[in-house]
Amino acid sequence: MQRLKNTLMAIYAVVAVFLAVTSSFWMIGMINHWLIPWSSMAILAPPR
Repeated sequence: MQRLKNTLMAIYAVVAVFLAVTSSFWMIGMINHWLIPWSSMAILAPPR
């Protein structure tokens, strides 16, 4: 039973690290505008 818990915790840890790295790159990409090249506020502005 303890071995199963250790295995599940290891899988959980790998998934958690993957999500943390992915979300960090997503935030950096949004801040530096290479992931989303437009401003989110520009979407809400009326057309000129």
